[in-house]
Amino acid sequence: MTRVALVLNVMLCATALARGYALRDMDAVARAIVLLGALWLCALWRRWHWYSSAALIGAVLAAAVGILLDVSAAWMLAGAVFALVAWDLADFRRRLAAGSTEDDLSGIEQRHLLRLSVLTLGGLAFASLGMLVRLKVPFEWMLLLLLVTALGLAQFLRWLRDSR
Repeated sequence: MTRVALVLNVMLCATALARGYALRDMDAVARAIVLLGALWLCALWRRWHWYSSAALIGAVLAAAVGILLDVSAAWMLAGAVFALVAWDLADFRRRLAAGSTEDDLSGIEQRHLLRLSVLTLGGLAFASLGMLVRLKVPFEWMLLLLLVTALGLAQFLRWLRDSR
């Protein structure tokens, strides 16, 4: 089940980013993104675990550059989100393979996919709403949001370091 979701998210990532660039008449960039997506799928097949991290960084950079070049923010956001989900699923699949036969691997897999699906849909919904509704937010609130995000990221990184 995770394998299907992983392949689907890699394909959706490459398709979304390539579609955004193609709509802006940057066909060479779109072809390169599709090629990198195909390489990501080959890397998964060859079990090159490092490639998913490199592909995530590449996809996020491609989305950021696309936004700077006035490519559709919706396509760039979708590509970045699908890349993040694919990266998470690649890592989860690797960790799941190291699991014991005594563990309920099927149940763990189903719960992870459910949580990830809800989180992804919620994030995409909030981001889409944010693109549609333009709010003027005072500087103080933006500073507070930045601090809360930084603290959350620091806590997440600490949790990652402790879990290894």
